[in-house]
Amino acid sequence: MEDIYNQTTANNNIAEYRNPLNSRFNKYVIDTSVAGNNDIIANLSNLCEIGKKILVTTTTVDELTKLVNNRDPATSCSARKILKLSTLDYPSSFEIIDTSEYSGVSPHITQALGICDSRILQFCYENRDEIMLLTADRAMSLYARSLQISVKCLETRLTFIKSKAVYLPNRPRNLQLETNPDYPAMHVLKQDGTLVIHNPQNLGAGIGIRVISTNGQELNYGPIFLYVGYTIMIARIDQRNDIRFSVYRVSSLEGPRGKYELVFSKFYKSYFSYFNVGDHPEYERFLREFKELYSNRLNIRR
Repeated sequence: MEDIYNQTTANNNIAEYRNPLNSRFNKYVIDTSVAGNNDIIANLSNLCEIGKKILVTTTTVDELTKLVNNRDPATSCSARKILKLSTLDYPSSFEIIDTSEYSGVSPHITQALGICDSRILQFCYENRDEIMLLTADRAMSLYARSLQISVKCLETRLTFIKSKAVYLPNRPRNLQLETNPDYPAMHVLKQDGTLVIHNPQNLGAGIGIRVISTNGQELNYGPIFLYVGYTIMIARIDQRNDIRFSVYRVSSLEGPRGKYELVFSKFYKSYFSYFNVGDHPEYERFLREFKELYSNRLNIRR
């Protein structure tokens, strides 16, 4: 009996070594973030070949369809291949789950992850004895674990390219900052002695700007006149669809473009990250609306 147990254990270890996603579960739920994993296509194909089922929610289908137009070729290619696996290569192994009516596991999780991811977690929670969740979103993985959902958190590909820094000691130290597209001065001009942002939304360049006046009014479209104390939020989506978010406060109207104080800065790895902004609901609202505007633009282009 012990020999049989040892042999079974060895076989399971070999199977898991060949495909680290393979487990005791016969059904796997994937979210959109898995498109950032280097081995996801090969591992999903292997799961299909050994008789496992891949469950894809309608939420994930919608997001994968949008991700096909991602400016990062590797991510776009992965999204396209996952859709191909589900429709052409292994259609009988994939099952589409309608999550449009799910309300989310709790208001807290819905607020933290957004309605789309919370719907996926709701389905996983209701079927937690039968499924394993595959995700590359660390926040989603942690929330899944808190709900006793079996989850495998995948690594995402390294997309950063390290460039050599060039130091010019004879130039001002803030030169690099002031020529960065995340710095307000790049978008400000002086008009009749007043600082003005003329084009706060430049979705073609993946840049969105919102200004908050000292009385709390949010200004989205130009021309926007700036005064000391005004807050400027800048979000930029780069070629890898990572989001850089910075918040500045106007500290001086002097000079051709004014001066600004950095009050908040955050880098969000991947387009579908959870926007952790602390106690600043206006920051999160801006980021989500900017992301929605940018997504709509991709759909129009497609």
